[in-house]
Amino acid sequence: TERGIAVNPRNIELKKKLISKGINLIEIEELKNQAYKISGEPEQLNFEDQIIAVVEYRDGSVIDVVRKVSDE
Repeated sequence: TERGIAVNPRNIELKKKLISKGINLIEIEELKNQAYKISGEPEQLNFEDQIIAVVEYRDGSVIDVVRKVSDE
């Protein structure tokens, strides 16, 4: 982003490669904190059990579901 480059903390090899090339990284937690300073922390959403969408990988396997947001 325009605020910096963050790498998933689990991807240690990628992080090492980028650092070795002189790329300055920012921790993803710090990037989140910067976003919250700009826009505020989002409200926690409550979800119903009803599934309204299914996310499939190209081989047809289900990788995620989207649940309906509760009105409460």
